[in-house]
Amino acid sequence: MVLDRALVIGILLFQNVTTIDYMGPASYLEYLEPMVGQKTEFYTISEKSGGPIQPGHLSAVFALVGFEDAPRKWDVWIIPGGLGTAPASKNQKYLDYTRAAAESATDVLTVCTGSRILANAGLLDGKKARWVVDGKYWTSSGVMAGIDLGHAYISEKYGKDVAEKMSKTMEYVPNTDPSDDPFYYVTQGSPVPQTMKSPDPNDGPFRVGILIYENTSTMDYSGLVNFLELIKSMVGKKSELYTIAEKAGGLGVDSVVENEKFMSYIRQTAEKATDVLTVATGSRILGATGLLDGKKATTMKMEFGDIAAEYPDVNWVQQARWVVDGKWWTSSGSASCMDMGRAYISAKYGEEMAKRMSELGEYVAHTDPNDDPFAPGAKPVTSPAPSSSRPSKCKLKLV
Repeated sequence: MVLDRALVIGILLFQNVTTIDYMGPASYLEYLEPMVGQKTEFYTISEKSGGPIQPGHLSAVFALVGFEDAPRKWDVWIIPGGLGTAPASKNQKYLDYTRAAAESATDVLTVCTGSRILANAGLLDGKKARWVVDGKYWTSSGVMAGIDLGHAYISEKYGKDVAEKMSKTMEYVPNTDPSDDPFYYVTQGSPVPQTMKSPDPNDGPFRVGILIYENTSTMDYSGLVNFLELIKSMVGKKSELYTIAEKAGGLGVDSVVENEKFMSYIRQTAEKATDVLTVATGSRILGATGLLDGKKATTMKMEFGDIAAEYPDVNWVQQARWVVDGKWWTSSGSASCMDMGRAYISAKYGEEMAKRMSELGEYVAHTDPNDDPFAPGAKPVTSPAPSSSRPSKCKLKLV
């Protein structure tokens, strides 16, 4: 049902939050206005407004409002997970505000260990805990399950067709059966993926730069970084993540390609970089530098025709989740960046490492770049088979 006012959405932040946890459901909610006409207002909330609030590995984020000045009535209240849930779930101010906000909220969504905060606030007592719905409480499993939760929530509130349209825009293949959990084996005594070794202090850092600009799609880099941020803990190589920006003077990719200073920096940086990865329409920015001329590349399906016509010297590949040509890695829509991230880890650090990272994030990846369910004439969209060698698709009986 479309409200005659804005849908008010709150996202709880704390130190060491996992950004993709809240970006999964938020990526669906942000499409409500353009697709169904439902206006939305997003707020990030923490104990105090401002920041910095340091996520697990990305650059700092900021809270728009603090507990004292935040609304007490939310239409959707999102609680993400991360290493920071342990101290947050013991912080009385967090618990008091969470309890008040959740009790008055229309719906409460938690991702991964975000349910720990809700449980410590006493709001999951007697509740059923890939995602579970009990009244207004929606709780999901690991990191990537939050995206499936987002699809399910939109489907429930605004209809299956709307949810499918949103998933198609992001080029995401959702798991639509909450009891079909390919990572259920973790709770049945099978070993959980462990870190491999501590970083070698004598080894040079693995530096990752993330280009941001006004109206950047955060899902585009959050999904990819979910894999890259594990290099330090699981591979044992020091890693440094940076976000880089130049005020482009406008919104989105258009303003970037028209900004000479911005484009000059991108061209120089890309030429020197060991590897360059683009997501969705990010390939348009790289195409504008001329560095993709004569190379294979792909881009977001909904913009494919326009971008291919704009840069005809690039060998655009339409049926591809991602394309690799030398050091140039380009992926299709927002969600395909996670598949490219897994493929990148596999190429650089081995397939076994890529599998372990996917298990840790509870992500069932597309491992064939040419198996693109969103390309014209492609076979119907279905969830990919789990890449794990362990038992999968365990049917849970929710009680």
